This record gives sequence, structure tokens and C-alpha cells, in this order.
Amino acid sequence: MLSDGGAMEGPDRNAGDIVRLEVAADVRAAHARGDHRRVASLLQASPIEAWFSLMPHELRAVLAALPPLQRRASPQLTILGLMLEAPGHEAGRNPGRDQVERMRRGVNHIRLRMRGAPRTALRHFPGVSAAVRTVSALFDTTGGLEAVVSVQTGITQMLAGDLTGALANFTRAQLNPHRGLPFLARDAHVKGALIHAQFGDARLARIQLDAAARVARTDSWAELVIDTHAELAEILLLPAGSPEAVTRLESVPLGSVGELWPYHILALQAVYARADRRADGASRIETMRAAAPPAEAGEGLPGSVFGVVLAEDAALRGDPAAARVLLAQADPALAGTALATALVDHVAGEYERAVQGLVEVQGATEGLRRTDIRRLALLAASLQGAGELDACVETLEQLHRRYGALSSNERLSLPTVLWPLIGERFGGWLTFSQAAARIELPTADSILTAREREVLGCLAAGQTRDQVAATLFISVNTVKTHQRSLYRKLDATSRAEALVEAARRGLV
Repeated sequence: MLSDGGAMEGPDRNAGDIVRLEVAADVRAAHARGDHRRVASLLQASPIEAWFSLMPHELRAVLAALPPLQRRASPQLTILGLMLEAPGHEAGRNPGRDQVERMRRGVNHIRLRMRGAPRTALRHFPGVSAAVRTVSALFDTTGGLEAVVSVQTGITQMLAGDLTGALANFTRAQLNPHRGLPFLARDAHVKGALIHAQFGDARLARIQLDAAARVARTDSWAELVIDTHAELAEILLLPAGSPEAVTRLESVPLGSVGELWPYHILALQAVYARADRRADGASRIETMRAAAPPAEAGEGLPGSVFGVVLAEDAALRGDPAAARVLLAQADPALAGTALATALVDHVAGEYERAVQGLVEVQGATEGLRRTDIRRLALLAASLQGAGELDACVETLEQLHRRYGALSSNERLSLPTVLWPLIGERFGGWLTFSQAAARIELPTADSILTAREREVLGCLAAGQTRDQVAATLFISVNTVKTHQRSLYRKLDATSRAEALVEAARRGLV
């Protein structure tokens, strides 16, 4: 394994330099000479460095050139080979070799996660993290393996929705960095920043990103992936209405987002909403859904993110029925699923049910600033809808005491229905701009009926009233009735105004 890394020689000691992972050049040279003994020796001595310095196709070719008996005789070579297999099935068991068996479980963990089954992956990985824990508080005695396991487990927890557990594992990787693999500490900082930028505290996200920037860079292929995740976090930290946010997000190289593609979907939803372009964001997300990234339906973020974000969009467009269909297969254990369900209940006028769901999910949102602000804001709105004004004000007071001043992104969580009450009871706490992006919760009397949606579609296609009547097999007078109702619900006085407002809400 790699030599021990002293904590006093931290990974930021040469932050301006590139740390070369020398094993890659040595392996390439020995492979070119056909020196199988030397290749095997290098890979057995530094398997982690080899994994992160040689591109997968290179490492696969190097291993394939080794004699099969030589590969099977080495636990390190066996594990490297397993890690390069397709993620379609579990690796076999070998109970007689404890070290290999623990690593096989680790490999299966990653392969299950790659298949889009993060919760199953976590269940498949019991005890491995503890088995590779360093025995020293000052030195890494595992050759970098503890940091690898901590980061990989944290990534799985990110995808499974266990954000608190993920942050704990990323912190563990930061506490004892390995001098030969500094990118592991940088990755841990960046992943923590991404969690906070999306769900937690923007201040903590900035601290993590600044710490990541001080870590020395290497020539590992992993650096590009880490850079991409850092860019996602940076974009999410831009203030609402920032003109560059959408452009930067659309410039993110999707191939480098990798397994954290659900976080890219969440970023699309957030950034387009902050730009007051929810309909464009939903269209972009639909395109991503058609690409069918790897996911097990209803498991963790991969199996739920499309249903959750598109359900929220449908609810805000006043279509709770479609939203419920989208949420039907989402993972019920996710806080995001619970918040989306409460939003749908609110829009459907089921305020008491929304309140109950928001109270029950409290434990999952505590410690995640942005998510908890969103929960409290929706709870206040649902209490207001239920006629519980005192409880609504008390909830807003709790939000005020706990989080104080809110950023422009955080204010976006406060629906417009709460603005007058906040201005009346909490003067000076928050100011709202009518020109800024905002969240408007549809009311029961603003939700379009199925027939009104059909009439709207015909109007958007440029049809006259007579043509609409012929298309829908209804009378012209009935078309007029639906048209008047449409205009009232869209707060419009003409066809043009109605179509503009419908487009803004994503209804056409």
C-alpha cells in the first residue's frame, strides 16, 4: 500500500503545484516493456494511486495483459479487476479471504450505486468503513484507504438522501488527509460544499469551497469531476436573478457530472426558478429525463429526482392530479418527496394534510438551513390556508428567530401569499420586490379544469372560437364560458394576456 501520510504535511502544503501520481508513468513503462512482474508489483504496492492515476481503459488493458494466475493470486489485482467490471451484478464471495471479502463488499457497494440503487448499496456495505478506520489520530495508517471509503460512502449517502451522514463521512476524510492523494480531501470539501449550496448553509458551502481551493492539485482524472461539482456549488451560491447563472449551468460538462447527475437536475430546477423561468427549467429537465440516466425507480435521489421536481412544477402550474402521479414512485423516505407531497396537498386545498406532513419531516430538515427554511415557509402558508393564523404567525416567528436575515435565494422559499402578513407583523425583517422571482401557490379557484386546459391549448394554436368549438365538439357559447373562466384564473383581459401568463406558468 502507499506510504503513511503525516497530518503535519497536509494536502494544502503546495496548493499552487501539481502533485504527480508517479505510479502511472512507472506502470505504463513496465507495461510497454512487457514486464508483467514489475507491473504486478507496482499495482500491488499502490492500488489506490493506480486507480486514480490511470484512466479506466488503460488500467483494464494493463490488467488484461497480466497472466490470469498472477491476477488471481493477488488480492489487490483481484479487487482492481472487480472494480473495472460492468455494474450489472454483484461480485462473487470468497469467505476464506477476509481482506478480499471486505473489499468485494466495497466493490459491490460502488457498483450498486452506479446502477442507481444507493439505498441498496448502503445496506450492502455494513462494517467495511469501520474495518478500514485508521488506528492513529495523527497519521493515516491505511495507505489512503480510509479516505477513499469515507468519500465513497459519503457519495452514496448523498444519493440515498442521508445528507447528515454524508457530511459526517466527508468530514472524516478531511480530518486525516493523505499526502500522496490530496484530491481525496479536496473531493470531500467540494462534496460538502455541494450539499450545503443545495440544501444547507451558503456560508458553510463557501468555507468548504475555499478550503478545497487550498488543496494541492494532482494529475488524477478525478480532478475534472471534482472541478465540475465545485462549479455546480458555485453556481448555486450565485444570488437569485444573477444573469450568468443559467449560462454557467448550461455550460457544465455533463460527462463530468457523473453519478451526481441528480444534483445537476436539482440545480437546473433551482437556477431556472431563481431566473423566473420555471417553464424553461421544466422543459430542460424533461429532456434530461428522456436521456434515462441509470436509476432504480423509487430508490433514493436517482429514482426520485425527476418525479419530485416535475411534480413540484405541476403543482405550481395548478395541476395537483398530475403531480400526484409523478410522486407515486418517488422514494417516500426522502425529505424532498415529503416536501413535494406537502406542496401538492396545499395546492389541492388539503391544508391539514400538508401541515401534518411538514411537521413529520422536521427531523430530516433540521441542520439543513435552506431545506428547513423551505419547510417552515410552506408550513406557515398551509396553516394560513387552514385558517390557523396564530399558528402561522408563530411559525414565521420561529423561522425569523432561527435564521434571521435571509438571502435572495432563501427569500424565494416564501410564497407570495405570506408577503402581506410578513410585512404587517415583521416590518423590516424582509423586503420583497415585485420584479424578483417568486413562488406563487395556486389556490383552489385558480386551478384550471381539464376542459379549460383543452380550450387554452386550442387558443394557443391560434384557433378561433368557432374552430375551438368544432375541435372540442362543444358549442360556441360553451367556449365563451370556458374562455371567461380562463381569463379570470389567469388574471388576463385578452387572449394575448392569457397566453403570455399561461406561458409564464408553463401551461402552454
